[in-house]
Amino acid sequence: MTDESKKPYFILFNGPPRSGKDTLGHQLFGYLLRTGADPIIAEFKEHIRHVALYILGIQPEDYEARKDEFLPEWHTTLRQFMIDFSEQFMKPKFGDDVWPKAAYHALGDLADNQIVIFTDLGFPVELEYLQSRTDPERVIVVQLEREGCDWSKDSRNYVFPREKDAGCIIIMNKGPVEEVGSVLLHVLDKQFGYAWRSRRAKQETNP
Repeated sequence: MTDESKKPYFILFNGPPRSGKDTLGHQLFGYLLRTGADPIIAEFKEHIRHVALYILGIQPEDYEARKDEFLPEWHTTLRQFMIDFSEQFMKPKFGDDVWPKAAYHALGDLADNQIVIFTDLGFPVELEYLQSRTDPERVIVVQLEREGCDWSKDSRNYVFPREKDAGCIIIMNKGPVEEVGSVLLHVLDKQFGYAWRSRRAKQETNP
């Protein structure tokens, strides 16, 4: 169960495949750990990936290497199987918010000021669901652009916040990752205030 009186921060990376979402998300995760925060990193697609891997008989460690491999027995790729399973079955039957709902509740009981990083924002309903679970100004979309990367093989797209208090950061990822990550952390500090990533540690030492 989650305590809805507590207000976490959500940082949502949004960009086409290979734009650097996972790399920068984990870079930010590492920065936050070193400042004494206690961040969580997650994916909206985690549950659908587990289901697809189980059905198709693919080992989790082979996901990255095989997600675009054509599977003759199934007449599709792993990536397309996940898209079709979500768009043609799960969402029509359980609602468009089925995956953000599952991802949010899998986080468990979040602490007040908990920092949660999602590395795969791609649908407005994902953003809207998380905005409904905290204050809008505590949700930041980090949009990544990178030369040669587009959405042509993906059902997702860029997501723009509708709430006036919600933030959106647009980054042209030209690398290296250390420099891009440092710039992002600086922007987040200015957005939230420089104490935001130490509040979790202070809360634990000063209940």
